[in-house]
Amino acid sequence: MILKRYLLFTSVALLGLILPQHIRAQQYSFDFGNIPYSEIEGNFLVLNQDFDDTLFVSVPIGFEFRFAGRSWTKVNISSNGELLFGNDTANFDTVRAIFPFFADLVSDYVNHTPAISYESGGCAGAVVMKIQYKECSFKGGSVDDFINFQVWLYESTGAIEFHYGPGHVGSASACFNGQTGPRVGTQELVSATGQSLFSFFLTGFPFGPDLSTSPVPVYLEGIPDAGQVYIFEPVSTMGLSNLEVRGKEPFLFKEPASGSYEVGLNNEQSTLVSISLIDASGKEIKQFFNGILEAGNQSVRIPVIGLPAGMWFVRITKGNRSSTLRFPII
Repeated sequence: MILKRYLLFTSVALLGLILPQHIRAQQYSFDFGNIPYSEIEGNFLVLNQDFDDTLFVSVPIGFEFRFAGRSWTKVNISSNGELLFGNDTANFDTVRAIFPFFADLVSDYVNHTPAISYESGGCAGAVVMKIQYKECSFKGGSVDDFINFQVWLYESTGAIEFHYGPGHVGSASACFNGQTGPRVGTQELVSATGQSLFSFFLTGFPFGPDLSTSPVPVYLEGIPDAGQVYIFEPVSTMGLSNLEVRGKEPFLFKEPASGSYEVGLNNEQSTLVSISLIDASGKEIKQFFNGILEAGNQSVRIPVIGLPAGMWFVRITKGNRSSTLRFPII
């Protein structure tokens, strides 16, 4: 399981974490990281030859999933990378949607084998619903362009996770209708007026995004790398004082007076760790540590004197799991 980071309210800028958002009396914390992508083999949906703008209704979730202030037992899966909730005629004008990868997706049976599938697994009270988009092409993209991604819905916590697999985009503007990337997030709006009741979408670099609640559409600057995971977890039932201590292995940033940042790790046991400095393009600039960190509280210093102004990132890898933290140079 990916290592989750919860925040001190005074550490948002350094940690690259987002304060919980108010969403119809439901708060979410946002986190991101990297774990290996694994395909599912579940119930495959029948696709038409064009695969374009197709909506599949009444797919069972397998449990009552709480979203947008209501509980749902079914979800509508769109071929364009969105999940829609609700078939209630009393609320027909309200759209409640999750966007793991909202783009104009189509089928390309000549060069790829597109498929949408879903499965639910786990014991009662801890079921996970997984929905997978496999080898989906882009309208306007080249024959080499495709994307793989999944959305996971958790019964036990109400969390939403977006998982991304291998993909290729030759020209972002061609694949995303002139935008830099897809829309990724959730939204509830009144379709008759376009009024947004709530929204949160990711913006910025896919490997270290920011969170925006602006009603104006925002987009990622590129596609997430294979293994990228975005996590939205409800926290309304947690005391705010507990946010900073959830998880056994938090990564913490602090700024000593010596012109450097410090990466702190709390290891339960000796662990193979690598720590690298990443620039805004995602390029590794320098590796600061690659070896065994002993059990207990450990830290690695990252000198920043001489770095150009802008947003920088540190990638921490432990085995096959990694997390990315951001920090600014002003």
